[in-house]
Amino acid sequence: MRLWDVTTRRQVGEPITGHTKGVTSVAFSPDGRLLATAGEDTTVRLWDIAGTVNPYDNLCKMVGPPSPQDWEQYAPGEPIPAVCIRK
Repeated sequence: MRLWDVTTRRQVGEPITGHTKGVTSVAFSPDGRLLATAGEDTTVRLWDIAGTVNPYDNLCKMVGPPSPQDWEQYAPGEPIPAVCIRK
């Protein structure tokens, strides 16, 4: 399984392997740090992708830097990625 950045059409990180048959379902945690997969091998796996994918980076690239108030409201406790800092 591979993760892709849909805005750049590039692969993000290395391929994720572990299922012995095809992957049939995927779901991201609300904070984007975990990925759950279900496979034809009748297993469900949980992947820590926090170091691979930062959903906030992509959001800031698409819509621009948020105000400090918006950041605290929508991403409480999360550090602001460098791409999201107003210059």
